[in-house]
Amino acid sequence: MRPSPAPTRLPQEAGARCAELEAAARRLAGELADFKAESRQLRNQDLSIRRLEERARALEAELAAKARRPRRPPATPLAPAS
Repeated sequence: MRPSPAPTRLPQEAGARCAELEAAARRLAGELADFKAESRQLRNQDLSIRRLEERARALEAELAAKARRPRRPPATPLAPAS
């Protein structure tokens, strides 16, 4: 009887499969790094937006407070002494 050729192919197929899995792992690691960088950037943008919204609220409150203050009439020039 002839030996089956399958056992001789098995290590080659396993090596090819291992190489495919390693390539996929590298690709996924790269994608993960990209997602982490994008997430960090979005978090920074969110913080910036929150600071700007808080600043806008403070300016609006300041403007409203100025609007509630009574206005002084314009100063009248002194009449020249005759």
